Amino acid sequence: MLQIERSEYLKNITILGVVTFVNLLKDDAKSTITTLTEAEINTKIITGDNIFLGIQTAIFTGMIEQNDKVIVIEGRNYDSLSNSCDVIELQNINNEFK
Repeated sequence: MLQIERSEYLKNITILGVVTFVNLLKDDAKSTITTLTEAEINTKIITGDNIFLGIQTAIFTGMIEQNDKVIVIEGRNYDSLSNSCDVIELQNINNEFK
């Protein structure tokens, strides 16, 4: 497989359009998380999507509050968890949700 740095293949690109997808949560997602929490069932979000989408989903469903901290573990570093855990303060990333 040919390995090219991202900066190289984006150097002379002209964007003609952008396609976006909206993957909305089901109507009962928030109430389901509330029921699980009330039953003292520990819930987590594991996603292959953008970290900010996972955090936004957690806020929407009430799993976390706007100013909570979250732990991010990236799969590419799973052999060395001490080097792959980051704590993100949501107050520092709120602009990502606007």
